[in-house]
Amino acid sequence: WGGILAYEYARRAYAGDASLTHVPMSLTLANTPSSVARVEAAAMTLMESCDGDHGLFQQRHTCKREPSPMLLAAAYAHAGTVWRGSGVIAGWEALPEDAAQLFDLPVLCLRGEDDFVTAEASDTWHALPRSKHVVVAGAAHHTLLDKPLTTLRHVRDFLSHHD
Repeated sequence: WGGILAYEYARRAYAGDASLTHVPMSLTLANTPSSVARVEAAAMTLMESCDGDHGLFQQRHTCKREPSPMLLAAAYAHAGTVWRGSGVIAGWEALPEDAAQLFDLPVLCLRGEDDFVTAEASDTWHALPRSKHVVVAGAAHHTLLDKPLTTLRHVRDFLSHHD
């Protein structure tokens, strides 16, 4: 959910929130949904396609590395009772009009090809006027773990042009 936090910070900074002392030069939204409701619906659909097999879902849509990194598995074990801890931000959604009007900064929107943050779950990011969208082939949600060199290349290229 870190991308949502980063988006909200940038949105408030560009809206002139005086309590924020730093206005970012760019923003990277890696595997970030633009709607909690849509990502939850997408995850449920993908879980159904895995016949409810949580382990299969994890392997297809969360992290394809085998075995799954121990620290990642431990973090997910403590994610909460609502799907991945989303209960604390239930109902959050980035509105297209906010995205289009409030942002004049470059934004990298990156997600894995098999990510549970599907294209539909992140579609509002297309309203960002200076956004670049990258889908990392062969990766699930944790693109940096699944395809580290490809992911870092995209981030490095983006930052070299914008920061």
